[in-house]
Amino acid sequence: MNAPSIFQYLPKEASAIWKMAEVDAALPKKPISHGLKTVGSGLAWMGLGTLAGYGGGALLGNAVKGLMGKRIPPEALQLPAALAGAGMGLAYKNYKDKELEELHRAAKGYRNHAKGSIPGQ
Repeated sequence: MNAPSIFQYLPKEASAIWKMAEVDAALPKKPISHGLKTVGSGLAWMGLGTLAGYGGGALLGNAVKGLMGKRIPPEALQLPAALAGAGMGLAYKNYKDKELEELHRAAKGYRNHAKGSIPGQ
């Protein structure tokens, strides 16, 4: 036998205050800086990933040329490049989905902050 929740006995106004506190706790405290940080960190990581990929490819090419005396033929790189491109496309889509979710949270926090933190009005 389960005991009834105390929230069943509270008037509607009290439950609205409780729900408002739950919404405020989930939203970012500084929505604009949260949105800028979300976008900026994504750009920084994409730049670092591009730099690391280019640098790694250049090092690998130089290592193969030093060991074998000739460069890697472009035909040998078609399949690995296609697989890497597909993987990066999926990773980018997942990142953008997460970024959009974070920006929606920041915008919602900004709207609630501007309206006095009253959800649903």
